[in-house]
Amino acid sequence: MVERLNHEATRLGVNRQSIIKVWLAERLEPGRHAERSQADRGLPSPQESS
Repeated sequence: MVERLNHEATRLGVNRQSIIKVWLAERLEPGRHAERSQADRGLPSPQESS
């Protein structure tokens, strides 16, 4: 899991802690900005990943 986080962080040009904070914030604040920010990173929206 850590290797995957490191890979994603490197791909986005940020550190692993930043990735974790953003992903946690998205999960804790459903509907606020999760769909847009995930789409910006090329990730599936919460509805697609369910």
